[in-house]
Amino acid sequence: MIATVGIVNHLAGKVVLDLNNIFSQLETKSVSENFWIYFMLFSTLIPTYIHFVIAGLSLVMWLPNSWREWLVADLEKKDSHKHILTFLYVTITPIFAVGVAIFMGWIVIKGIILIFSTKDLGVYILDIAKSFYALFT
Repeated sequence: MIATVGIVNHLAGKVVLDLNNIFSQLETKSVSENFWIYFMLFSTLIPTYIHFVIAGLSLVMWLPNSWREWLVADLEKKDSHKHILTFLYVTITPIFAVGVAIFMGWIVIKGIILIFSTKDLGVYILDIAKSFYALFT
């Protein structure tokens, strides 16, 4: 988004959206005065987390289709190896997949907490954003 605004400002020959003003407001004003920016940033985390959940649950399909068909074929026979493999696939893989989704959600939440609890990290991220914007203006 920063690159797009920088390019639009450059191509328009004037400032369409003054990101430098927004950056300076983020440095000097409180979170409540710039709530819309924080809301916009964190509202994008909801679809991101949903993508993490989908990716985690997609791990259930990690075995190729031919292997899954082999696992379920002739399960009524007393082949103990196939029963054990099927049991492991059906129980462990979904637990792992849900665990990955929960872990990714935890990472997102810890990142939010880290950004708000560490003033230096927020300033560091803001400095990176300013430097990136300067590349396109």
